[in-house]
Amino acid sequence: FEVNLKNYQDDVVLHFNPRFDDNALILNSAQHGLWGQEERYGLPIYRGVRFTMVILATNCSFKIAVNNAHICEFYQRTPMYLAQLVEVKGDINLESVQVYAGSSSMSGGMGFCPPSQPCSGGNFIAGFGLPSAPPPFVGSGMPSIQSCRIHTGSRIFVRGFIPHGANRFELNLLQGYSDGDDIAFHFNPRFDSCTIVKNYRQNNQWGQEENQPFPPYMPLIPGSSIDLQITCTMDRYTVFMNNYFIAEFYHKIPPGYVMALQYKGDIVHSSSQYYSVPFETSISPPLSYGSQIQVYGIATGNRFEVNLANKRGDTILHVNPRVNDRQLVLNSAPGGNWGNEELKPLNILSGQQFNIIIMVTPQGFKIAVNSQHVADFNYRIPFNAADTVSVKGDVNLTNIQIYPGFNQYGQPLQFAMETPVPINMFPGRVLYINGRSNNNASRFEFNLLTNTYPGADVAFHFNPRFDQREAVRNSCQGGSWGTEEKQGGFPLQPGQPFEIQIICYPEHYQARKIDDIF
Repeated sequence: FEVNLKNYQDDVVLHFNPRFDDNALILNSAQHGLWGQEERYGLPIYRGVRFTMVILATNCSFKIAVNNAHICEFYQRTPMYLAQLVEVKGDINLESVQVYAGSSSMSGGMGFCPPSQPCSGGNFIAGFGLPSAPPPFVGSGMPSIQSCRIHTGSRIFVRGFIPHGANRFELNLLQGYSDGDDIAFHFNPRFDSCTIVKNYRQNNQWGQEENQPFPPYMPLIPGSSIDLQITCTMDRYTVFMNNYFIAEFYHKIPPGYVMALQYKGDIVHSSSQYYSVPFETSISPPLSYGSQIQVYGIATGNRFEVNLANKRGDTILHVNPRVNDRQLVLNSAPGGNWGNEELKPLNILSGQQFNIIIMVTPQGFKIAVNSQHVADFNYRIPFNAADTVSVKGDVNLTNIQIYPGFNQYGQPLQFAMETPVPINMFPGRVLYINGRSNNNASRFEFNLLTNTYPGADVAFHFNPRFDQREAVRNSCQGGSWGTEEKQGGFPLQPGQPFEIQIICYPEHYQARKIDDIF
């Protein structure tokens, strides 16, 4: 079978091709239909055995891991940003494809491009969730656009300088990559009137401006540096400047539509500034299997640390690179009481860039340094007790990203009759719901809620009714239900097991039984 990163002109940026008959893994690329020289490696995949393959894009190469072990590296022959599609074809049962946003000066989200149903021996092609875009352009007062994806829990960090004589600047969350695209959130400080203007634009029509005066404590003056953070919550954006809350804006356009951040006006955006250390941020949504914490920076001295902790004083995971000792120290501290240290070799050098990736799995934390798996750490405290991630010590922190996980690697959750489960929905996300209806089942329902309090809005209400042989879909906003939708089949039977997928698309949800659509 093969996995291809390609574009609509059929240029193949990366060709990953396990060949069982040759017992070899082939890597290659193709431009204008002309294949390059093959690179051959030992085959790390076996017939009939489930596998996980990860492709990590770096500045100059793709690093490839199979079953959490680094296998090989493929140096780019074609710029990676030209890739628009991921294609899988050949002799494979495809279960899922996940695409994670890359490292930038902001925190991105996770995109999940699912097959419409599990694929066996066929072709699967999906976009990356972002059109092919050039590398981010960092301007000096000139308009610039930078790729990003937004979902509940996302944080966008903007660092820059307001020049002397500045009049106004704006930050726009765009639905595309051009100046005329819809704007989900327009943030516009105006120094001449000392006001902050917030708005949105849809179909070339601006909404009603929301104006507020500069807060008295806001250090936003020409000739100063700024450190902005835009956080996306379930119902609004909140804006912090130099750790002070300054504004909020309720969603008019779903955040899942956002594709880029635009800078305009009197601001010099800098992607080279570092986060203040010690740095701490909350983990939202809560950690689950598949969650990843990715930390990027430059070691500046002997030691620094990354901690997953909580406000009760527990340190669930302590990752402590000690550069001079060439050791990676792992530990935990329930109630502040440190346990036994676990030591691993360290491949971080002072003055050089590094990345640390922490992944939550059923077996424990998996830790990679510079994109190479280096350690496993068994849970001493339940991983979901962590609610903050912090970085401190001798480090210039350039980026930190928290990617939400998924549901138990496909294993079913046990539910009471009414059980709220924290989730994070965005275009491309898939919920897998496994269960068995009662022998005398009449009806049941799944609701995607905008909050946890009673009476919260229902974004999607899915209600199979066995007595009427109908699957009813609806939504509820402000206590008012919409018009029920009932068209489609009903492939459920009382007393029979089922697996239902709820797939989030940019403009709609789709519910399907594994082999049929409702």
